[in-house]
Amino acid sequence: MFALVFHSGGTAVGILFYLILIVGYWLYSALLESSSRQATVGKMIIGLVVMRPDGSRLTLWRATARYFAKYLSTLILLIGFFLAGWNDRKRALHDMIADTIVVKREGLNSVIALSGGAGIGTKACPECAESIQATARVCRFCGYRFEKACPDCAESVQASAAVCRHCGFRFEPVAPVTSVTSVES
Repeated sequence: MFALVFHSGGTAVGILFYLILIVGYWLYSALLESSSRQATVGKMIIGLVVMRPDGSRLTLWRATARYFAKYLSTLILLIGFFLAGWNDRKRALHDMIADTIVVKREGLNSVIALSGGAGIGTKACPECAESIQATARVCRFCGYRFEKACPDCAESVQASAAVCRHCGFRFEPVAPVTSVTSVES
């Protein structure tokens, strides 16, 4: 079919045909992968979804980056696709470039459970239970601080730390807040 396009109408028609194919497939991939379904029709059929490592949905721009990065995966003799079989997170080159992952839809809940109640690369805030990036120092929803400064060496340590990992300073244990109930006499 592709050879017919070039022979019957010349090079200009052939180039136009390929441009229409590229733009069409780009819109198809990017719009569906950034939609609430998070998958193209083929991925939906086999139960796969494309998402960010934190479990969030792709933006149209990230889905576009993923689509065009597939050309790079293809240009290097398909090695970009084979990378998915050679790394622990099963990510192809275009997934690494666009910072995306592809997971089975039914395995999605286990992915979330394995990462502490949030998506891969995320953590759940102990204050408001919202899912935020694993590297976050402050919850963007409630302002909870995950780190505190050591008063002895001024290094940053986890908010729940009992001892500074840098200088050995022991933090005062924080007494848990208990509810006060009134007793009628």
